[in-house]
Amino acid sequence: MLEDIAELARQHNLLIIADEIYDKLILDGGELTSLAAVAPDVPVVTIGGLSKNYLAPGWRIGWVIASGEGPAIKPYVEGVHKLLRARLSANHPEQYAIKVALEGPHDHLVEVNAKLKRRRDQTVEACNSIPHMSCVPPLGAFYAFPKIDVPEEDDVFVKELLVEKHILVVHGSGFGQKPASRHFRIVFLPQEEVLKKAYAEIGDFVRQRY
Repeated sequence: MLEDIAELARQHNLLIIADEIYDKLILDGGELTSLAAVAPDVPVVTIGGLSKNYLAPGWRIGWVIASGEGPAIKPYVEGVHKLLRARLSANHPEQYAIKVALEGPHDHLVEVNAKLKRRRDQTVEACNSIPHMSCVPPLGAFYAFPKIDVPEEDDVFVKELLVEKHILVVHGSGFGQKPASRHFRIVFLPQEEVLKKAYAEIGDFVRQRY
């Protein structure tokens, strides 16, 4: 699939923006393949940061890497430089943490990914046990995207779930899914006991409603 995306960009002189901020949160082993590595000749802007892999969301520290060739990459880089000179005031002290994070040990990721994998498996098992719901196991990060087979739109579903059960999820239609397909997004970061209670409430909601 990455090769297909790169080839499409190559044919139409497109610039690809690749958000790879979750590149180390891989739940079933292996490593992420960077799009820039797949197609080094294609203009790619790769986005990374400290907030996810390095558990520092409040620091607001990230980076972009511009690679590849073609007419699309130079104007982008010039535009970023212009923005940096005119508008942005970067947090210079915390930028020193980038070097330490990237070059230092990543031992914490073993425990982080193990916890996320347990909660991912718990989430998928719970969703697949609820009528009118199904969930494909995500391979990375900490989101699941269950499908719901219900008559109303997914935004109605999530609003009613919030009102009746005080559980907040995000409607899938906000993520550009195909029309008439219904999903919602779950963040499975909370403790497993919290998730267990939430999934029990979601199950009750679905069984009572449908």
